[in-house]
Amino acid sequence: FGLRRLESLQPWQVVRELFQAQRLDPRVVRETWMAEVLLAHEPAGGYPPAPSGLLDLDAAWKALLPLLGIESARPGARDLLQSSAVGGFQARWNGANEALRQGAKKRFAETAGRVGEAVAVVLERGHGDDLVPLGLLLDLLGASDLSGDPRAVAARTRLEAFGVHLNEQAEIDAWSSQAVDWCRAAAKSGEIGGLTSTLERADAIAKEIGADGLSAASSFLRSGLQARLKQFGVALRGLLSATENQAARESLEAAFERLEAHPRTTVDPALHTASERACHALRLARWLGTAETTLGSLAESANQYRDDGAYADRARYMIVLGEADEDLAAVYEELADAARERRERENRAFAERLAAACSGQEGSGTFLPIERVLDDVVAPLAKEVKVLVVVMDGMSEPIFHQLAEDLERRTMLQRMAPADGTRWPAMLGLLPSVTEVCRASLLCGKRAVGNQPEELDGFEELAARHEWRGSTKRKPILFHKGDLLGTGGGLSSELRDSLQSTLRVVSVVVNAVDDQLPKGDQVRPDWALATVPVLEALISQAEIERRAVVLTADHGHVVEIGTTEKSVSEHTAERWRTNEPGASDGEVEVRGERVLQPSIGKPM
Repeated sequence: FGLRRLESLQPWQVVRELFQAQRLDPRVVRETWMAEVLLAHEPAGGYPPAPSGLLDLDAAWKALLPLLGIESARPGARDLLQSSAVGGFQARWNGANEALRQGAKKRFAETAGRVGEAVAVVLERGHGDDLVPLGLLLDLLGASDLSGDPRAVAARTRLEAFGVHLNEQAEIDAWSSQAVDWCRAAAKSGEIGGLTSTLERADAIAKEIGADGLSAASSFLRSGLQARLKQFGVALRGLLSATENQAARESLEAAFERLEAHPRTTVDPALHTASERACHALRLARWLGTAETTLGSLAESANQYRDDGAYADRARYMIVLGEADEDLAAVYEELADAARERRERENRAFAERLAAACSGQEGSGTFLPIERVLDDVVAPLAKEVKVLVVVMDGMSEPIFHQLAEDLERRTMLQRMAPADGTRWPAMLGLLPSVTEVCRASLLCGKRAVGNQPEELDGFEELAARHEWRGSTKRKPILFHKGDLLGTGGGLSSELRDSLQSTLRVVSVVVNAVDDQLPKGDQVRPDWALATVPVLEALISQAEIERRAVVLTADHGHVVEIGTTEKSVSEHTAERWRTNEPGASDGEVEVRGERVLQPSIGKPM
């Protein structure tokens, strides 16, 4: 046997073979530490072949940087923040050997400039998982609103404890803009969990460095939006305490614009709801700033409520509950009280005008009587297209506006106008405003009092007069609450069959609103299709069958906010009483042909 000698192989020769490379980039060979790390971390499937047979510096880094959770061979600020945002960046950095960390620091500086150098320092300080939160803090402290603010200068100094040592604005912007962009992308993609934890961490750091009091200038922090909400409340209170102060109005408008500009209003459901409340408050404040008018007829008053007052009521309902901030809740209550006082004056004027019109003392103007809706609106439409009439029992004008807006957003349905292109006049019900009077009159097409049997008979007579059945003789044409759903929760087979038939008109009564009223002020539904599944199913089926939809109500209820219930006597029902004894303070007596006695059915 000859002499044997153990010879160590050149590390780069082995690396070249692992990458199936014919040549090595001299820049790679100079990084003597890199060969050892590549050999120590060879993946189970081996390294991919070097492009064109040359193992260059980018190819070598592409193999090494995944050890730190970085996918790009030439990581810029965006790549570094992305690696931090997914979590574990600091742990991977701590677990890497010293040679890789030192090489990575140099690489970061080459590919990401000063931001890369700063990131390396942050990693050495142990805050590698905070790159996005720190970027958001840089965005806050660099806001133009805080230019020269000593508090911002002090907070910037405290950020150095995290390893953030950037002085040039361009360098700060390179980091902060990427942090904000990451948040926007996360919000758009629906990654709310990771975004929420990132923003919570940013708020925690802001508090730690004494920047929480400056957060209103932030373009993304949750605390920033909360601060802007507080500023909106202060501006609103300033307007309520002012008298025709244009500067106060401009201040409120500016505060709301700043609030709406904050992107968290579209990300955080709770903050989105708070922003919506602020929007309703602004609309209510604008409405209170308009002059109160005296209208000449009952119809003009009804139209004013439909076009104006209903939106004020909707805004009132939306702001009175749900606000967690004590100061903002208090100013909303003050705003709602001011609006209620004005609405009560309008209600009183409307009631007096209604009494005068019903008694014949003055003209009523042009309106659509509830008993003429099927004859004047549905019958002409049914000659052109099949129709579904949906009677939302108890639906008020504010609730109608909410449902109609959602219908237009989520379906192909669009609002229709009369043939002459004008708007429909306001619909006027009968008194008292109860189902027994109003729904019976609507479905019978005449002034009537009754319940479901009378409604079914009256609707059949109306259908026969307008020939809505055609050749379809046996299918139901009017459906009440108990007939709408099948055992599985979907539309009943009878209702579906009628909608699919040649019946020119099918009518249904939906009691979702009326059923909600006994639950009181503590439940405030967001009236949309998703809130009323049976309505959603009806609309969907109507679209399939190409039926026009007439959405109407028999009477509307106003949610009680700050009003007082009258004492009950043997002559009193829930929403009306007889004139024994006569009208007292705050009451209006109405008599005439449009007033029916529910228990008798004759004019009072």
